[in-house]
Amino acid sequence: MVVNPYRVALGDAWGRAGSVSSEMRTQLDGVVTHFEAGAWVGGLAGQMFTMLKELQQDLKTVAERSENDCGAAYWSQDELVDADAWQVHWRNLIGG
Repeated sequence: MVVNPYRVALGDAWGRAGSVSSEMRTQLDGVVTHFEAGAWVGGLAGQMFTMLKELQQDLKTVAERSENDCGAAYWSQDELVDADAWQVHWRNLIGG
């Protein structure tokens, strides 16, 4: 039995997903705050604000899902696998 390198890579990806998702969760907060303070009024401002709020929520949803998916994939893998398991050679399967 050997350490599962696929699980290790998933753990690394999960850590990166956490960093990226925390950025994504707050990416539009400043813009929304300015809109709420009246930075743009009239014309299409209302429609733009609605679209920004929807996009802000979408970013938060995607961030949460990506982080959760990486975590679920990580925990679904055994810590140790046989030396000839696909997880040992997974990079060869994707051409990397």
